[in-house]
Amino acid sequence: SRYSATSSTAFEPNKTVYTSATSTSSAWYSCYNGTSAYLQTYFYNIPSKLTTVNITDATNIQDGAFNNCTYITDINLNEGITSIGAYAFRDNEALKDFAISETVSTIGNNAFYNDVSLTEIYIPDAVTIIPNSLFYNCTSLNKLTISRYATTIGSNAFYNCKSLPKINI
Repeated sequence: SRYSATSSTAFEPNKTVYTSATSTSSAWYSCYNGTSAYLQTYFYNIPSKLTTVNITDATNIQDGAFNNCTYITDINLNEGITSIGAYAFRDNEALKDFAISETVSTIGNNAFYNDVSLTEIYIPDAVTIIPNSLFYNCTSLNKLTISRYATTIGSNAFYNCKSLPKINI
C-alpha cells in the first residue's frame, strides 16, 4: 500500500508507509505515544503500530522525523539522503539494525538515542563528526563501524552501550 499524507490523513495500522520528503523547509514529525505526528502546520495521524518505513526520494531526514515510533523494526532510506536530523530515530525501541546510505554526511545529536534493540549499524565515510549522544543507551548495540574519516566523537556518543565490545574505524 502507498499512502500520501494530507492534512488530517488517517493511516491504517500495521501497514507500510512510503514517504516522499523533498521539501527543504523545517519539519517536525513525531509519533508521540505512537498515535500522532506534527509536520509543519499540518497534523497527521500515524499508526501506533507502524513497523516499516520506506523513504523513496528524500534528500534529508528532518529533526525528530520518527522520534518515539516504538514499533518500527525496518527503515529503508534511499540513496541521495545527505543528512539525518537530531532525534530523527530516537526511542525507536524495536529497530534492530539500520543501514545509513553512503551519501549521508551529517547526523544530528541524539539521532539513535535510546534505540535499545539496535544491534548493528554502519556509519559511512562521508560522516566526519559523531555527534553528542548519538547512540546513548543503545544497550543492545554490539557491532558498529564508523567512518575512517571521523575527526570528532561527541560527548556521550556511546554512553551505556554495554553490549558493544569494540568499535571498528
